[in-house]
Amino acid sequence: MKYLLIVFSTLFVVSCKKDAPAGCNDGVKNQDEIDVDCGGVCSPCAIQYPETGAYGKNILFGTDTVVITEENSSMKAVIPEGSSVKIELELISGESWFFADEENWSVSAYSNNKQTFTNIHSGIADLELNNADTTNIDTILIRYFENGNNETKRKILIRK
Repeated sequence: MKYLLIVFSTLFVVSCKKDAPAGCNDGVKNQDEIDVDCGGVCSPCAIQYPETGAYGKNILFGTDTVVITEENSSMKAVIPEGSSVKIELELISGESWFFADEENWSVSAYSNNKQTFTNIHSGIADLELNNADTTNIDTILIRYFENGNNETKRKILIRK
């Protein structure tokens, strides 16, 4: 029985290696990769969320709950060629937000306490996100959809 398990495990590992494109784990930028071992025939490259943007603290940075005490902030992403991102903001409590100066974001209409922001092309996407009412505390759920329709992460934004 152990022998059969080893044979099947080996066949599974070999078949998985055949599915992965050659050179996507070699630590070298080759083939038509955008960066080392990503993009082109390999998996899409990672999207970066800098700590700050043109309008202040970036609400997309990090993985923990973010607390903003300023009236405005940035929503900034650096999207490599071949990658895409959609951000969904959902108002949990408080007053809605408004935005200005969107760069490289396509923005949906605000509906059912939600609004989505989708990058138009690769490069830098940034916009100014403003607090609609600075006398309230707002709680907003941020959902990330990177390189597809599946949610890849989420976090909470608290605006004071």
